Amino acid sequence: MAAGSILRFSKVNSPILWDETVASNAGAGFINISNHFSGSDALTALSICGSELAVFARRAIQLWSVFADEENNEPVQKINSTGTRCPRSVIPYSDSATLYLADSGVRTLKPRTSSSEATTNDIGRPVDSLIIAQVKTMTADRIRAIPAIVDPIDGRYWLACDDLIFVLSSFPASGQGNIAAWSIYEPGFNVDHMVTVTDRIYVRSEDTIYLYGGEDNDEYDDSEVIIQLPFLDAKKPADFK
Repeated sequence: MAAGSILRFSKVNSPILWDETVASNAGAGFINISNHFSGSDALTALSICGSELAVFARRAIQLWSVFADEENNEPVQKINSTGTRCPRSVIPYSDSATLYLADSGVRTLKPRTSSSEATTNDIGRPVDSLIIAQVKTMTADRIRAIPAIVDPIDGRYWLACDDLIFVLSSFPASGQGNIAAWSIYEPGFNVDHMVTVTDRIYVRSEDTIYLYGGEDNDEYDDSEVIIQLPFLDAKKPADFK
């Protein structure tokens, strides 16, 4: 649990026992994350990144190796100039990566390998300018509450910024080649919460709950779809394609 700059952990296998001063609460304790890296004074989110714990602040990320014996906990990497103020946007994604909404747009935190450090990349680059423009219209409370989910059927990442839902379709191992594209859904209402239950997506707006696809999971409207492709010159930029 993150509280201010403090990362607290409970007794092993007992998530209601947090008092480290009680002798029987083996494993309970805390770490002042700000002592290990500047910019970590206000923690915003936690996530699993590979075999490590990713601890987010708005503009800093720390990776920690965490063990049942708190004496063995140790920092393994610090990443500056990126992070999140939107805790519900932080979602474990494919290949042990974590997606999150940074001030500069959607970013991916990829875990360390045996030969390299953990890295971040700008997977949201095609829509970052649109997301940033939308976020600027939102209040601070609405920004902090921006929710995200991963579609349990096809693995798409959904990020809801009020009345726009940005959806990532990323299938690098597809038989048709690498697929990486963003869609924008316009539901016609502000999204307050999103959740997946038994492979279905539920969305709440104020006091109304919507079920994506309807009761039979095959109900959709007749909205027209607009597709925008990047410029492809195919070594003949002047030719019609």
